[in-house]
Amino acid sequence: TCTFGDDCRHEVMYLEPDTKYLLRFTNAGILSFLTVGIQGIPMKVVQTNTGTLKPFKTDFLDLGNGQSYSVVIKTPKERGHYWLQAVMRFRENEGIIPARVLLDTTTSQNYPKETPSVEGFPSTDDVQFSRKFMNKLKSNNTANLNPEYDQLWTLVSSQTKYLNSVKWSLNNYTFQFPGTPALLANQYGVDLRHVSVSEPEMPYDYFT
Repeated sequence: TCTFGDDCRHEVMYLEPDTKYLLRFTNAGILSFLTVGIQGIPMKVVQTNTGTLKPFKTDFLDLGNGQSYSVVIKTPKERGHYWLQAVMRFRENEGIIPARVLLDTTTSQNYPKETPSVEGFPSTDDVQFSRKFMNKLKSNNTANLNPEYDQLWTLVSSQTKYLNSVKWSLNNYTFQFPGTPALLANQYGVDLRHVSVSEPEMPYDYFT
């Protein structure tokens, strides 16, 4: 548990009540997928890193590697403390601490002793939520910074399980190829644990 006054004290942003703010979220991590939410404050998405879109409201944002969003929030009229939280998803939760920032619209600086989690966050492996969020982005897209193109490629970073190990992949293709004869063994459904291959004696004509 992280409390104020120790080495893991959270950052504090001082805001005015009943005021609109434009926030810019960017995921600058590597091989990380973040979901961001604010306690009791909905966000209006107004811009992405690929262009403008028709604004829409959401309680949570999905941010892939290098993605950015501009959102508009309005603080409640009642003064108080509101938590902004970012959670890393699609990997094991053990040992991962959510990042939190306290939004303070008071002047007392009487900070809470504990940092409660923001309710309603999607679960670690909630793929359906991410699909719905991406569909919102697609349906509200109105402009692109580079609208003219001959081909449009959609690249999605994912994790693919291969022989009980997880490999990072792009559109379910991994560029970390298994060694031969693993390619043929995988194609014909042969379990590599029962395959033994010995190196041929030298000299050997590899072209025969």
